[in-house]
Amino acid sequence: MVRVKLLYVAALIGLGVFVIAFRGPIAVVLFLAFLALPVFLKAATLWMRKSLTITVSTAFADEQTKREVRYQISAHNRSFLPITACQVTLTCKNQMIGGQESQTIRFSIPARGRRLVQGAVTSAHYGSFRLSAFRIRVYDWFWLFHSNLKPLPPVSFLLWPPAEEVSAQLLCNVHSSTDVQRYSAERKGDDPSELFGVREYQEGDRQQRIHWKLSSKTGSLMVKEFGLPIANAVTMVIELSVEEDASLLDGLLELVNTLSTDLVGRRIPHRVCWYRQKEGQDVCFDVANDEEHDYMMSELLQSEIPSSGPLFSLIHCEPLVQGRLVYLTSRENAARQEVLHGQAQPVTLFEVTRKEGLPQILEPDFRRIPVMAHNVPESLAGVEW
Repeated sequence: MVRVKLLYVAALIGLGVFVIAFRGPIAVVLFLAFLALPVFLKAATLWMRKSLTITVSTAFADEQTKREVRYQISAHNRSFLPITACQVTLTCKNQMIGGQESQTIRFSIPARGRRLVQGAVTSAHYGSFRLSAFRIRVYDWFWLFHSNLKPLPPVSFLLWPPAEEVSAQLLCNVHSSTDVQRYSAERKGDDPSELFGVREYQEGDRQQRIHWKLSSKTGSLMVKEFGLPIANAVTMVIELSVEEDASLLDGLLELVNTLSTDLVGRRIPHRVCWYRQKEGQDVCFDVANDEEHDYMMSELLQSEIPSSGPLFSLIHCEPLVQGRLVYLTSRENAARQEVLHGQAQPVTLFEVTRKEGLPQILEPDFRRIPVMAHNVPESLAGVEW
């Protein structure tokens, strides 16, 4: 654009010399027209900017790995003037670990017409992303001037880690024994503190379960069905960190998704906890079905990695733990392992690493399982407990 302006100035000077040399009416008219050209172009650019509407949307293209997200820029030109050069600069920021990438797209839009431009953004890491069109410019036909449109609101999307299939039945020996205030929405039980539903009386029903108030209103005997309490058999504690390599965090997220999906598939309720910097405290999500699993993973991917301070409070962890304690980390820390040894619950430490051949430590109430960041399912092959 600077080069075009320099060429215009040079051409204007040359035309001025031509007018002085020949002093003809045609030369003067050409000089005045050339001198007024920038004013016309600037006015046309402002007019085209006011007549232009641009939107940005996203859609997943790769449903298997979801490493690539396709976007679509929709531009509508309501002016009778064609737009030969519209430039949109997109930024894609990873909200979880930081860092961003930029793309610049140029396209034309016909007069009173529309233009759809498609592209893709890719990321080497999982997390929560914001795609922003922070700079939108409309240029005149000679690239002398440009006019900026207001930045568009960012579009948010998630890149999910895959839930890998594993050959072993992970956590196959866990059992549910802890009393918690969660009840099944699909099955009835015998807990009188929670009402599952009401039905008509059937022969053999106990008299203590008759709902007398409702029976008096309906004119027929109605019986209360009690709820079925659900206990979390596993508590997964996640230590989020990117102190070394973000690929270790990717392996950790794949491991969380794989373990939680495996538990949901075998109908084992579990709890997932981590430290969330936004609230400045530990957060926990109870997971018993696919919907709760998806909600937990979306919240996890939208969490920012703590830059400093606690990654998870082991001191406050014990009241949150139900059933077997599973600690997932990508950091080596012998001191933490000693603390985990002292937990009352059976403990399993999954350690995401790049090193191969690490020994698995098996003790009465403690087990350490190394998981390779680049190949989670292979690391979990044969693991049963």
